[in-house]
Amino acid sequence: MSAEPVDDCPDCVDDSEHCHWAWVRHPDGWGECLALECRFGPEAHVVVIACVDVDHGCCA
Repeated sequence: MSAEPVDDCPDCVDDSEHCHWAWVRHPDGWGECLALECRFGPEAHVVVIACVDVDHGCCA
């Protein structure tokens, strides 16, 4: 997991592999987590956002 366990997080309680940070999806299909140390794909993130919806810097 990326970040420290949280008592009220169901995935932390179940000891599931997941990340508390957001996954940013790019128009070309590529994606990345906002946590540099994250090793999980988009399926392990509760929050998945399109880069065009945030000021990510890659999408104009």
